Amino acid sequence: MNLSHNSLNGTLAPGLAKLSSLEVLDLCFNNLGGTIPPSLGDLGMLRYLNVSFNNLTGTVLTTGALGKFGADSFAGNPGLCGAKLQSSLCEPNPPTDRKPQVIPVNSGYGKYEKNPDFGANAKIAIVVLGGVFTLVLLFSIIVCCVCSVRRAPYTQRSGAEAERSHSLGLDMVPSVRNARLEVYVQGMSANYETIVSHAGYFDTAHVIGKGRFATVYLSSMSGDKPLAVKVFNDPIAPEIFEEGMARLHGMAENVPVLLPIKGYYSSPVETAIFFDFMPNGSLFDVLQTSPALLDWGERIRIAVVVSEAVDQLHRSSPSRVVHQDLKSTNIVLDKDLKPYLADYCLMELLQRSVVETPGYTPPEFTCSSFSTRRYTEKSDVYSFGVILLELLTGKHPIADDRRTSSSFHKYRGVQAQAQPSSIDVSDEENDRSFDAELGLGGNLRLVTLVLAMEREGRVAELLSSIVRKTCPSPDYQIQAFELAIRCIDEESSSRPSMSEIATILKMLANPSKA
Repeated sequence: MNLSHNSLNGTLAPGLAKLSSLEVLDLCFNNLGGTIPPSLGDLGMLRYLNVSFNNLTGTVLTTGALGKFGADSFAGNPGLCGAKLQSSLCEPNPPTDRKPQVIPVNSGYGKYEKNPDFGANAKIAIVVLGGVFTLVLLFSIIVCCVCSVRRAPYTQRSGAEAERSHSLGLDMVPSVRNARLEVYVQGMSANYETIVSHAGYFDTAHVIGKGRFATVYLSSMSGDKPLAVKVFNDPIAPEIFEEGMARLHGMAENVPVLLPIKGYYSSPVETAIFFDFMPNGSLFDVLQTSPALLDWGERIRIAVVVSEAVDQLHRSSPSRVVHQDLKSTNIVLDKDLKPYLADYCLMELLQRSVVETPGYTPPEFTCSSFSTRRYTEKSDVYSFGVILLELLTGKHPIADDRRTSSSFHKYRGVQAQAQPSSIDVSDEENDRSFDAELGLGGNLRLVTLVLAMEREGRVAELLSSIVRKTCPSPDYQIQAFELAIRCIDEESSSRPSMSEIATILKMLANPSKA
């Protein structure tokens, strides 16, 4: 449960201990007061606790689960003391010769002690208050999950800011103290807090893209070009991420078509990359929402530029580089529709559990586990073939064209009538399997659709109307389709190289020079 940076007031209620399955409790950077309930030590499943930078007071106990956490979990609370914090603020133990205070029976306190109804009423009140608190807590969790509670401006700081805070005597937590902001653009003086603030502290209104492992936000800073900030869903180990960023930055300098990295932010709890904002979005966006912007010439030009960029990656030395995540959403277009290749080699920095994008996965990956999958130049070629099919047809890589269901079933060797109901793929809530022939949710893969129509000699029917109208010759359309079909060959060894692909596409773009 993460309720940090939300200006919460009040105290830590003992009722938190009732959440026996709680594993993460992050309440840092709020205005919480009072003491830390000893009952939190009963949370046996708790593996992360952070109540730093509040107004908590009293002694930090070391009993139970509380004993697992160091001083950083409680930093920034001047009123806290205890062995963990090595603080002398705690009141010393009372002298041994002090006499215990005796409360007269007829005093105000004694009056309540003699009331037989007091104990029962108190228990009822505690139960009611505990129930109310639990409901409020659950509601807060739901709000956080659904609405993605905005991050406060002090979530992360640049290295300079963290050092300045440390010099002022603030015991910063490691996630802030060890943060690193690296900027590759001369003259860009904005710190990470400024970038985040101009992205609405990463609220949903500033989201311009969302993928399997990251969300992209727009940060519009006055005086500077707007930035696209890619924030990873799970932080990457700083040493791995920083080494990878230096490598990718060097690659972009050598291959101009690669989307340049403007900088990055790295800390143990958050990882982000900065790029120039591309006003026309991705190739996928344009094909699906504004296809008229791209005639035959523009589409082939984009295919040529991308194929040459991937070919440069494949031929780079000393070691060959594979993109590993080629798709139309990773080809972004500037205001002049000039393409740039994004997310190159990022998969190397991520855990292998990240699933490939449906529709672009080569057949050799279908029966292999995440740990045994080996990306090669030919897996990039397969994905590029799908992109080329998108350019030619204007269709989504997971197509839903039930009019061709008969062709699909004939391709699979299944005798079925040409009716939408003839395609039956399990899509139960807990049984959403990915099929090599189909896709997720029962829609046909564009690859399957094209191969089925090609076997019937009807592949030209899938052409985008814009391509048909603007292509100077039907022969060029056929040659482009044939090239795409070679790219998606089931046998990886039969697929052409990116160098051969680029050569053929350049001939289609400039037939007079062929």
